[in-house]
Amino acid sequence: MQQPQKMTRRDLALRQLQRAGDRGVTTAEFLGAGVGSRYSARVLELRELGYVISSERVRDGQWRYCLSSEPSSPSATARATTPVVVQPKLFDVPALAQ
Repeated sequence: MQQPQKMTRRDLALRQLQRAGDRGVTTAEFLGAGVGSRYSARVLELRELGYVISSERVRDGQWRYCLSSEPSSPSATARATTPVVVQPKLFDVPALAQ
């Protein structure tokens, strides 16, 4: 039996935006839904996938995000894989070539 795939924070953000419709989602609602404090990074990821998301400042530190349109191609909605680049630290010892 296949286990259900775990929902990412980006998936949670998208679901919140889709459910909210024209009302939009505030930063507090993103936090309450478990999207995390880096909700703006999740919104940026969705925009890079082709979602059109508007943002409006409600008051100091509070924003409202509205999903205007979704990407038309099915491949655009596929999960994006971003390679992780690890920057060397100051005292890291480089691996020796064998």
